[in-house]
Amino acid sequence: MKHVLQFHIEAEIEFTEAVLWYEEKKAGLGDEFLDAVEAKLKLIDKCTELFPFDDAPIRKVVLKRFPFSIFYEFDASAKNIYVIEIFHSKRNLKVLKNRM
Repeated sequence: MKHVLQFHIEAEIEFTEAVLWYEEKKAGLGDEFLDAVEAKLKLIDKCTELFPFDDAPIRKVVLKRFPFSIFYEFDASAKNIYVIEIFHSKRNLKVLKNRM
């Protein structure tokens, strides 16, 4: 990675919980979710400004197979990518907006 990737602590916890939840539903599904998120994070690292703004300066990347989006902020001066949330599409957006 060419940038420093940081997770909001709550985003990291919720991401881990989602991996475990998928794994409980079907063996290997948690790993597939993890792989899908990691693939998007690699793409974000490669093309930080590729994805549209959800609410500037926050950008949004939608996963294809799973009903989640990654919300992140890119600090070009520090070369940091800050993952604010890996957000399930059925959750209340007020939770996300409070974190932003």
